[in-house]
Order: sequence, then C-alpha cells, then structure tokens
Amino acid sequence: MRYTLRFLLISFMFFILAVSDPTQAVPTEKASIVMNEKAVITGRVILLGDIASIESSDEELISTLKKIEICSAAGPGFSQTLHIGYIKSRMRQQGIIPNSIKWSGFERIEVNTKVQRLTPQELLSYAEAFIKTQRSKNSIHSVSSVKVRPMTDIRPATLPYGKVAVKVQSALSGRPSVNGIVPLRFTISVDGEEREKRTVLFRIEVLKEVLVTSRILARHKVIEVDDVQLALRDIGMSTNIFSQKDDLVGKRTKRAISEGSIIAGNMVEMPPIIEQGDIVKIIIESPAFRITAQGKARQAGACGQTIRVVNMLSMKEITAQVIDENSVRVAF
Repeated sequence: MRYTLRFLLISFMFFILAVSDPTQAVPTEKASIVMNEKAVITGRVILLGDIASIESSDEELISTLKKIEICSAAGPGFSQTLHIGYIKSRMRQQGIIPNSIKWSGFERIEVNTKVQRLTPQELLSYAEAFIKTQRSKNSIHSVSSVKVRPMTDIRPATLPYGKVAVKVQSALSGRPSVNGIVPLRFTISVDGEEREKRTVLFRIEVLKEVLVTSRILARHKVIEVDDVQLALRDIGMSTNIFSQKDDLVGKRTKRAISEGSIIAGNMVEMPPIIEQGDIVKIIIESPAFRITAQGKARQAGACGQTIRVVNMLSMKEITAQVIDENSVRVAF
C-alpha cells in the first residue's frame, strides 16, 4: 500500500511537470488566433502578427501576441512553410500557453519574404548620373552629349524590402581610362545596411568640339593657327585636351601627330628657348648680393623650366631655372 501511494504521488508530479510550461507561462484567456494560409513579410524576423489574425477584448494582450517571434525570415524572394505545432512551441518558449487560446484557420502557413529589384535600366541610370557629374567637375567646357553603354548585360539586383541607396565610384583609382572604357563599382544598401557590391565595365562616349590636327605634324613642330581645327569627337573620359586655339598655338609637338588626331596635353610642350650646348649667364642673387658667372647648358629648356648647367669657371654642374634665352637663375 505504501509503495502504491508513493508511485501514485510520483506519477502525479510527473503529470504536473508535463503539462506545465518550463517558462512559467501565464494563461491567455479571451483570445482567438486565425492562422492565414499565406503571408508576405518585409522584416528579417517572422512575428505571430505577420502570419495570423488575433482577436481579444484585451488590447494589451493582442499587442503581446503580435510581437511573439516565430523564427528568422527566409531570404528576399524566398519562402518557407511553418507548421502550427512549431508556432505553438515558440509561444511556450516565450511564456504563452497556447492551449488557453482558441485556434482556427490553416495548420500550415506559407511565408514569403517580400523582395524588391533594381532593374538593369535603373542601375544604368545611376552610372549615367555619376559619369555626367564627373564630367562637369573635371571639364570647364560643355559637351554635346554623353552616352554610357555597359560592356556586358547588367543583371538586376535582388534586395530585401526597404529604402534603397546606390553609391557609384570609379574603380580606376586615378589611372586613365583606355578607349573610354571605365569600370564602375556599385555599392547597394537597404535601410543603411550594405547588401551588395559589384563592378561593371562601361564604354563612355562623350561628344565634344575639340582641336584636331588639320595636317600631319612632325616632331618638334611649333603649332600654328592653321595646323589645327575644331571637330566633334568622342573624347571618352579624357580631360587634358584642347578646345581653344590660344591654348595650343605656340607650343611644339613632342612626337609626330597624324592628320585628324585629337591633341592631348601630354603630346605638346613649350618650345625651349635655351638649347643644349648654349652659353648662358648664371645668376645667383639674394636681397644682399648678386653674382654672375658664365655657364654651358647641359640640356634644353623652356622658360621657367629647371635644367642642368655647368659653371665654366669651377666646372661643377648645377641646376638652374631658365629666365630667358640667355640667362638662368640659381635658387639661393
């Protein structure tokens, strides 16, 4: 008899533990939950309020039930199926007794995560806006048109729902573009969080009236007015080019230039006024004194350039700045 009573007592204790919630859940009377067949969410976490309709005379209870976290959401554009048994177990873990609630609706719920997409055309428009901004910053002359063409197909960007921001940067890191081809780096964020990075090659066509050669120009040819003319050309991302004759006439070519070529800044230079081997006057001066000596130019130089000169008296080589066709100055 004693063992029988002890067995009954132990069995009753196990029964109490089995039906009791380990988190000391509080009954939630006067609430009913209708489970939806399908639901679409925008956040990263699925809440009970996202997938069910909740009714109760207690507004605070409704708010509490809606905020119960079920699980993490699937990725953007994906879905997952939740069983009502799993949902009830998640409620128990968060202090709610599901058996005290009136349940109805579907036992399986398909939950889709809302997605938004940036189309290829939208991404192209971001690239065009970036290129036009860069052109306006780097050029004082207006252009006739700017065309931006992707070298390959642009794939759409699949993103979670939220406020989208796109940052575009050049991936050249200061290097010049080749044939107008520029890699652009896209950084795409949603609600301030970076979601995707990608680099796309674009061909930049910028039409502008610039100076081109009207005939073949030999090396070291001093450019005259009739040697160049204005023409509408695709200059790509180049900025160091000439569109005013006054900026180019009087300079000389560093190399031979074929007819019809665009003239860039690195193709010309000011002609030297002192040639290698010329005898020059070396001037060393300060506010207190002035010294002159005869020297011999070791290299040619234009006005303002620094060249190597040999002091004919000491036979030492020094560097000096060209002042005019006869004189150089040594910094003191």
